Amino acid sequence: MSSYNHERFLRESIESVLNQTYSNFELIILDDASTDSSWEIIESFQDPRVIALRNNTNRERRFNQIIPGLKGEFIAVHHSDDAWEPEKLQKQVDYLDANPNTGAVFSLVNVVDSDGQPRLDGTHHYSRTFELENRNRFDWLRYFFFNGNGLCHPSVLIRRNAMKNAVYIFRGWCSCRILTCG
Repeated sequence: MSSYNHERFLRESIESVLNQTYSNFELIILDDASTDSSWEIIESFQDPRVIALRNNTNRERRFNQIIPGLKGEFIAVHHSDDAWEPEKLQKQVDYLDANPNTGAVFSLVNVVDSDGQPRLDGTHHYSRTFELENRNRFDWLRYFFFNGNGLCHPSVLIRRNAMKNAVYIFRGWCSCRILTCG
């Protein structure tokens, strides 16, 4: 989880991970020298699955320094202003377990405003962006070329070995805010 000055959303974000129906994970939180009470909120969690790291200076929440040390079979991207549905990880792990040739899975997202209220009117840019049918690798590449991105990176669960083969795609991921849009 990337964290930077999101004290307003951080507790809910962490709890949404800790309350997953799939519980065999480590939650690595990298706080990027927040100047609000984010670090104190992170430290208040005593769950042994939480590993809290803090940059002394702002480094734009880049995870490149910790990627080589990740131990899990799967890696999920999460941000301190996002919240997960309780069964997100279980559904994604089950899918990857049943489909060993799949490297990553994404989920649909619920776009909310800065008060956490769903944006149901469909007027926000992200309201329909990620509502796409699945495609094979070549059709996804064609879609990206002609239409741009259609996958919400904070919804991904990726195999660690697939990530090692494509580390370059993670550069810049931690600066995007998708689910909490004002």
